[in-house]
Amino acid sequence: HAARNNCINFGGNLATISKKETQAFLMSLLKNTATDAWIGLNDINQEHTYLWTDGSPVYYTNWAKGSRSYYSKDDCVFMMKNPIEQAGKWKDQECKTSKSYICQKNSDPKLQNSQPIVPMFGFNNYGNDRYAVINYKMVWEEAEKNCKDQFAELASVLDPYAESYLWLQMLKHGEPAWIGLNSNTVSHYVWSDRRRSRYHNWASGEPNKNTACVYLDLDGFWKTASCNETFFSLCKQSDELIPSEPPQLPGKCPEPKRGRSWIPFRGHCYYVHTSSEESWPDASMTCIQMGASLVSIEDSAEMNFLLLYLSPLASDFRKFWIGLFKNIDGEWLWTDRSAVEFVNWEKGEPTVIFDEHCVDMDVSSGTWRNYYCSVDQNFICKIPKIIEVEPTHDSPVNKASKNEAAASSANSLGGMIVILIFLLLTGTGLTFYFFYKKRRDRQTVTASFDNAIYRGDADPGTHESNCLVTNIEENEQATV
Repeated sequence: HAARNNCINFGGNLATISKKETQAFLMSLLKNTATDAWIGLNDINQEHTYLWTDGSPVYYTNWAKGSRSYYSKDDCVFMMKNPIEQAGKWKDQECKTSKSYICQKNSDPKLQNSQPIVPMFGFNNYGNDRYAVINYKMVWEEAEKNCKDQFAELASVLDPYAESYLWLQMLKHGEPAWIGLNSNTVSHYVWSDRRRSRYHNWASGEPNKNTACVYLDLDGFWKTASCNETFFSLCKQSDELIPSEPPQLPGKCPEPKRGRSWIPFRGHCYYVHTSSEESWPDASMTCIQMGASLVSIEDSAEMNFLLLYLSPLASDFRKFWIGLFKNIDGEWLWTDRSAVEFVNWEKGEPTVIFDEHCVDMDVSSGTWRNYYCSVDQNFICKIPKIIEVEPTHDSPVNKASKNEAAASSANSLGGMIVILIFLLLTGTGLTFYFFYKKRRDRQTVTASFDNAIYRGDADPGTHESNCLVTNIEENEQATV
């Protein structure tokens, strides 16, 4: 209310955002603000019936995903500042909370238009970067080369502020434009200037091509197209250092099969399963059948890598099973037996509710929670890289000599094995022969049943007098 009163004292009111262009204009101005900002939308008069403070009806909204609840009693709406991926989205909160605010008033017709005229061509500053709209059509590769010729790159769009600014520039030209996002050389979408961001602004159903280039359309969303199509393009000059690629260990990922593609990071490869939802045990078994395991997350770098590639899926898929579980002793373990040295529990987690023994990850925030193992969700598999044996580059002569040596070695080894087997069989045969001969000689000398094991009387017919027990007792006494 204090924010609204201040706006009224300025001769205006809290801002009304009636269309996407107004939202983009405000976003382009809010890049350097410190906090969330109140706007004029509210449902103070009637719960869940929103109106603007100047009395305007609601034609356009930009709610954050999951922000509206039927049970919410919060009445006033603000534009979010963080996280950066959701900057500019709307959320409601208790009206007494202190925030920045945006005022709006009608322009004085007596005043000249003081808005600076932004040149249509050439590079223009926005934030710490400089952007240019190239107003003639080219295929994506030509557009990339053209930007490089101007000491620039096809634009990477890393946050909603730059997105809003660029979209407003495009609207002046009335044409879609290539941006730097593409999947030309790898199995996932990357920025051509090698910058990384979790922000994305895909149109509904996108990306819908495995290999494609991306353009910013006039509706303000990203769409894929064949790289041979022609569009305007957006170039970007930046003084910011390009981040180094994550260190990759030797090896390669499994070949794509049945639509499954693996993404490399350090010494492992990762597969994100979104074609069906499975319980935690079934998800774990699916990974095992691929020679993998449900993903273990060893540190923040690995988690940020996963979030980077999962962020385009966040609008459709929120939770993914990971490999952490609680055993019968109450210990948290990874399925691949990695040490549990890094965790990223959501606030209030892990809970001690009965039967919540398995863990999932929120791809929007990266936080973990323990949950019921029987719930069906998407999941991530992880497998060690396949280590490749480097071929030697020897001459044909050397190869031939090595092959002959290998053959000779193999023949020698085979001969030795045959000889050892022969000697073993011969020794075994001689042992049996001498044992048999000795046994036969002893039977010839003792023409009765009087032997070391079985002893009887002189009359062999009285079998009842045989006494094995007596013989055993005598043996025991002799031993003692």
